[in-house]
Amino acid sequence: YTPDRMYNWGVWTTRIFVRDSFKSLFPDRAEEIEAKIDPGEYGIESYYLRIVCCFLYVIGLWPDLSGSWDILSLLANVPTKAEPWIIPRPGWKEIVEKQAGTDD
Repeated sequence: YTPDRMYNWGVWTTRIFVRDSFKSLFPDRAEEIEAKIDPGEYGIESYYLRIVCCFLYVIGLWPDLSGSWDILSLLANVPTKAEPWIIPRPGWKEIVEKQAGTDD
C-alpha cells in the first residue's frame, strides 16, 4: 500500500464509478482507460483498527481452526499398526466381575 494512493470509502467508490463509466461510454478504449485511470486503494490507516479487524477475522474463523486442530489430533492419535488401542485400567477384571455379579 502507498499512502498517496489511499482513499476513504466515499472517494474510492467515486473513482471506481468514474473509471467504469468511462469504460462503458468508450468500450473500444477500455484498455487505455484501465491503464490511465487509477482509482487508488481503499484501506484503513489506523494501526489499532487494523489489529481489531484482524482479531475479528480470526474470531470468525475460530470454529474452522478448532475443527482443523481436532482432525490433526485425531490423525496423530489413530494407531497405524495392528495393536490394541484400548488399554484397560488396573483392576478392571475385578470391576467387571463385581458388575456381573450384581446382575444375578
